[in-house]
Amino acid sequence: MDPGSDSSPPDRPDGRAALRRRVVAFSWLLIGLLVAYALIIATSGRLLGSVARILALAVVLFAALRIRHVSRGRTDAVGVIAVAAVVMTATASVFAGGELLAVLTAATTIILVAVAGSLVIHSLMANARVDLATVLGVLCIYLLIALVFSSAHELGGAFLTGYFEGAHRPPTAGDCLYYSVITITTVGIGDISPGTNLARMVTVLEALVGQLYIVSVVAAVVGRWRRGTSNGGA
Repeated sequence: MDPGSDSSPPDRPDGRAALRRRVVAFSWLLIGLLVAYALIIATSGRLLGSVARILALAVVLFAALRIRHVSRGRTDAVGVIAVAAVVMTATASVFAGGELLAVLTAATTIILVAVAGSLVIHSLMANARVDLATVLGVLCIYLLIALVFSSAHELGGAFLTGYFEGAHRPPTAGDCLYYSVITITTVGIGDISPGTNLARMVTVLEALVGQLYIVSVVAAVVGRWRRGTSNGGA
């Protein structure tokens, strides 16, 4: 059993307390991701928008650290990564601009999201039972996936002219996140569409990953959770 996991049965008082702690931790992570989404959309066309975005994702990373009971050494290392990402992006917002700033911010976003996602996945795998915290965790992973593809679109838009049709040239972070969410949820409004083969390839990959994740991981977790609650479990 992982030393950082809560191994107490859910029907015991200490088990219920551990479950409440996990639910609160995952709830804060989910709220942090939604705030990061709102900041990306609201500030995508502004100079300090990149800094606000990285700051929000750094908070998300530290929320993931609270979920995963890591050692002090790993906590320090991840803290250094987050601070370095914020400082680098803040410096780039002053001395760089346009495509260079977009590339640096998108690459930093992918790094922060990848680290946060790995911490969440490790925490979920360390907990054998499926409960409300597990459901919140897999939903957080879903939002993190959309952020990764949003940053991939941002990188593509910075290097390829006409990457998107119906968006800014180059597309802003808000354009990319909006398109990513529309794609992964298969809403398909159509106001923004892929304009290059690379954009089409990333779009197809995101749609497939998103749907496979929903019909396999999310469906399995929710199904096990509902069976557990119907049998009186947490």
